[in-house]
Amino acid sequence: MASGSALSFSGSPSITSEKLNGKNYMSWSAAVEMWFLGKGRYDHLEQDGSQVPSDMAEQWKQADFQLCALLCNLWNPDF
Repeated sequence: MASGSALSFSGSPSITSEKLNGKNYMSWSAAVEMWFLGKGRYDHLEQDGSQVPSDMAEQWKQADFQLCALLCNLWNPDF
C-alpha cells in the first residue's frame, strides 16, 4: 500500500489530455491507471477505506478525496 500522506501538487497534474466521453474508456482508463501507478497510489483504485489500517485512515481518505476531485475534472461534462 502507498504511504498514507496527503497529496501535494505544484500546478495542475497532467494525467491525460483526453477527457472521458463514453467512447474512449480504454485509452482514458489506461492513462489514469499509469498515472496512479506512477504516483504510488494504485491502492486508491483497488481498495476502499475499510482496508486501510486505522492509524492511516484519515490521511488515506484525504488523499482519496483529492484523487476523486482530479478524476472528476477528467470527465466530459456531457458524459
